[in-house]
Amino acid sequence: SEPDAYARVVSDLATFMSKKVYLRECCCDLLCHVLREASKEEFLEHIAPAIADKLKEELTTETLAVALHTYPHVSRVSDVADFPKEHVLSHSWKKIFGESHIQTLLSALQRTADHLPSLHVVWRGVWAVVNAIPAISFQTVWTRVIEEGLFSADQTTHDRKALGFHVLQSVLPSLRPEQVPVAFSPMLLRSLITNATAPSNYLHPLCRQVLEKIAAVSAERDDPVRLALNARLTGPHGVL
Repeated sequence: SEPDAYARVVSDLATFMSKKVYLRECCCDLLCHVLREASKEEFLEHIAPAIADKLKEELTTETLAVALHTYPHVSRVSDVADFPKEHVLSHSWKKIFGESHIQTLLSALQRTADHLPSLHVVWRGVWAVVNAIPAISFQTVWTRVIEEGLFSADQTTHDRKALGFHVLQSVLPSLRPEQVPVAFSPMLLRSLITNATAPSNYLHPLCRQVLEKIAAVSAERDDPVRLALNARLTGPHGVL
């Protein structure tokens, strides 16, 4: 029947995502697309049972992406699967993205540097959840994951910096005025300035692209966002 076929396709995607390295990213993309397009009824009846066991496995970039895309079908991932108490996904989204658990997510997110120049679908899920749930602090997530996880001296590499700049470009069109100073964090801005002004630097072309994106977004956004961007870029850590 059609519902059985639907569940079987979802189950196969989840299986290939965790078992076949060369299919991992494309299966994850497809599964997350299915999750975004499904109705709540389709999710609960056909999708949740097919992905429950996979979500309980060791946290990977792909299982995190799928878990994030269960929102807003369910208010917490533990509604989908009966997680062991010690599994990070057993908690509420507020706790998962809070100070005590966000470090657990960091390695899964750092690994997406291997997928560049395309930005892994997990990041779409991260910002969808963070921006939808007021109890989650955008500042905490950005500081711990982007500023400290990708740009701090003890964590950074060229690939991780590149990942940070790709993430910045992806969130620019939807940033709220109060998020602008957070997103243009000191270490990120310092790296952006250094690489944008030195043509010999490995990240120079990407950083010039970021500056062009900032200019385009600034021209398109309303006055509060434009003012926030101008204030941040011309302030003490700015590029102008």
